Amino acid sequence: MESGRKKKRNLVAFIIIMCLLALGALAIYYQYMKRQQLRESVYTPTTEAEKLIAKDLDKGYPETPKEVLKLFSRFNQCIYNKKLDDDEFASLVGQLQKLYCEDLKKKNSLEKMESVIKADADKYRKESRKIVNYTIDEEKNYEYKTIDGSETVYVKYSYFMREGTKYSTWNQRAVLVKENDVWKILGFGSAPAKSAITSKSK
Repeated sequence: MESGRKKKRNLVAFIIIMCLLALGALAIYYQYMKRQQLRESVYTPTTEAEKLIAKDLDKGYPETPKEVLKLFSRFNQCIYNKKLDDDEFASLVGQLQKLYCEDLKKKNSLEKMESVIKADADKYRKESRKIVNYTIDEEKNYEYKTIDGSETVYVKYSYFMREGTKYSTWNQRAVLVKENDVWKILGFGSAPAKSAITSKSK
């Protein structure tokens, strides 16, 4: 009789242990599936603003002056043409500043850039003005100089603008400087010729 009760207790204990093991296995499987779903649900940028904000410029900086100005123009087109929330606007301006050389950054703090660009963007919207397209000059027309020991290049670029039903072209020239082996924007317009030591075409 006692032996029968003992077998019954052992059977019950065995069933309880198996149930606990099954529950443990289910819990582990649930956690695994949850991690898989999180990996698969990683958000992929879709809008132009999201794509520009997601760019890692520390690892994937543009290699040529032309690519730098293309990215610069993409930032401008997005900032001036799109309706952005405050976080998107601040992030885009922060990204834009990464294209500036150290000297230009010192003259243009993020706070100053945000204030100036916001005022300009608001004006664009009030005047129904948009940057329709942009072009960067061909490399054969670049002007390379050595200024104060630094390699610089002058590149012309143009923005095709629309204001209401009217269209116009805005032409500009950017000056880029080689800084830590990458091209950074030094300024815009004409550069001081008196500092030029050598001039060459590439």
